[in-house]
Amino acid sequence: MTSLVQVTPVSHNSSSSTTSTNSHYSSSSTTSTSSHNSSSSTNSSSGGRDLPQLTWDRLHLVGNVGTGEFGVSHHGQLTLSNGDVTDVVVKILHSGKANTKEARILHELAVAGGTPILYGVTTKPHAIVMQYCRGVLLSSILNSFMYDVHHRQEAYDATCVAVAEFHGAGYSHVDLHAGNIIIDTSTSPYTCHLIDVGLSERIPPDDDWWEKIDWRDLQDIQTRLHLNSPDDIGRRELL
Repeated sequence: MTSLVQVTPVSHNSSSSTTSTNSHYSSSSTTSTSSHNSSSSTNSSSGGRDLPQLTWDRLHLVGNVGTGEFGVSHHGQLTLSNGDVTDVVVKILHSGKANTKEARILHELAVAGGTPILYGVTTKPHAIVMQYCRGVLLSSILNSFMYDVHHRQEAYDATCVAVAEFHGAGYSHVDLHAGNIIIDTSTSPYTCHLIDVGLSERIPPDDDWWEKIDWRDLQDIQTRLHLNSPDDIGRRELL
C-alpha cells in the first residue's frame, strides 16, 4: 500500500491551533560526523541575518517539549504580525550559539517532507522558531499495542513519501529514526512530518550517497513494523 501525503502548509497568518500529543524536537547536532564530503550550502557569512527575524516580545514559552544532547526545545506561542497567536516550537542550543544551519535548511525546504515551517530566528538568546506539528512520534506507533500492522504500514508509507519529497527538494535528512518522525493520524491517509533537520546535507549532482543513508535508515524502521504488533503477537501465540 502506498499512501499519498498531502502536506498543507500552515499560513503565517493562521491562528489555528497545532496542539500535539507528542514529545519531540530534541536538538540534534549541526555538525555531521560522516566522512563523506559535505555538500551543504547552509553556511553563510551573514550569520543568519538573511533569515526571518523575530523578537522575544512576540513569544511566550509554555513548557519544555524535548531536551537533547545539544539543546532544548520549548512549546511556545508566537504573536503574528496580524495579532493572531499560533503554537510554535522554540529551539535553543545549550552552547548559546545561533542554530543557523538548521534554520536555513528549514527555510530552503519550505515544508517539503512535512518539515515544520520556519517562522524565524531570534537573538539574545539565539533560537529558531518553527511550526508545532501535530501527531504522534513514529517510535510511539511502533512500540504501542494500540496500532496494528495496517496502521503501522500506513505510517511507514507516509514516511517514505515524505522522505522522497525531502530528497526532491535537494536535501538528505541523514539522521532518520523513529524519534525524528511525526505521524499525523488524524488525516486519511496519514501524513508525516520530518523533524530535527540539523544534520541534513544538500544532495550533490550525480551522487546518491546521502540519499542511500536515508533509505538505509528507513529499512531499519521497516524491520520494526511487526515488532510488538498485536497481529504478530497473536500469530506467535498460535504457534
